[in-house]
Amino acid sequence: MNYWVLLPAGGDEGAVLDALPQGSPDSWHFFDGVPLASKFPQGGTMEFSPNFLEQRTVFDFVPHILGMLVVSIKVRQILESLGAEDCEFLPVTILDHKNKVASREHFILNLLNSQDVIDMEKSKYKINRLAKTQIARIQHLVLKQDGIDAKAVIFRARTKMNQYFINQAAHDAFAKEGVTGYMAVPAPGWDGFDVY
Repeated sequence: MNYWVLLPAGGDEGAVLDALPQGSPDSWHFFDGVPLASKFPQGGTMEFSPNFLEQRTVFDFVPHILGMLVVSIKVRQILESLGAEDCEFLPVTILDHKNKVASREHFILNLLNSQDVIDMEKSKYKINRLAKTQIARIQHLVLKQDGIDAKAVIFRARTKMNQYFINQAAHDAFAKEGVTGYMAVPAPGWDGFDVY
């Protein structure tokens, strides 16, 4: 099975988000892989970042500077059609720079599925100084194929919970359906390069 590193990437046009809806759990909770729906505010809004005033297009993946996945209903439908498990979709309304509604069909995708995907002996990386079980930066990724459930469609890396991966079926479906606002990089050998 082929796997891909999933990176939100809006380029020079894509809107960027930089805060959670008011009343949300603290940002670090979104990287724990635990359910948050009961603590998430209903009717929550997220606004275009004032630091990216010229970037106004709302893509299917909307970059968030904290590294969260914010996805459209199209992405949700594709993942559900592929049988993706442990995906918690937290609905948000996205507001533009003028506080007008830009989308009512996006969600924070809180992935509860984590896999032992990174070969910690063969990969090159820097460990997080504060969270010693977590990788801060990948320099050369080697996959641990037997650490990945064959049914996993989209998932986090257990030793880098802010890194997301998709399988070949999701990669192909995103391309076929014209999903926007992301990059998919072949996971084996990935050098940790990240973009918004």
